[in-house]
Amino acid sequence: IEKLIKSLVENQCDLVVPKIYYYDRPDLIWCAGGYFNPRRAYGGYHWGIDEVDHGQWDTPQRIDYSPTCCMLIKRQVFDTAGYMDEKYFVYYDDTDFCFRVMQAGLKMFYIPNARLEHKVSSLTGSESTFTLRYMARNRAYFIKKNLKFTQQLMALAYYQGWALFRLLRRQDTP
Repeated sequence: IEKLIKSLVENQCDLVVPKIYYYDRPDLIWCAGGYFNPRRAYGGYHWGIDEVDHGQWDTPQRIDYSPTCCMLIKRQVFDTAGYMDEKYFVYYDDTDFCFRVMQAGLKMFYIPNARLEHKVSSLTGSESTFTLRYMARNRAYFIKKNLKFTQQLMALAYYQGWALFRLLRRQDTP
């Protein structure tokens, strides 16, 4: 936390995030900051995901996206971008929040010398029916809430295919 606080001042930014590792594989990166992909309905994507850490993500940098499992946020950010949307309940709430932060022109930084080990999907599972349901529902909500009509049509078609692929793949596994 001390490193994150120091980074807020040094980088003159509004939000900071650490390098995030898998809890059960502390040498494996889960997130080293991230970005939005406009071609995929502004979905949030992780840099460094599933990479063994060899220092390749050790440069502090401005980012647009990160999961909110560990994020230091100045209070004023909520005055500008608003709070996290409770309608999501779980999944995509961080994408929506970071998208609004980006749209508001606020500055978020990734700080690699701060470290967190995260129990990724430990409560809900990465392929559970619960996860698939809320990921699909909340992607649709994010798209409807944040994108223009033509972007919505393209994105919904893409995510319908994604959800079907995940569901079929899940049924193929024992």
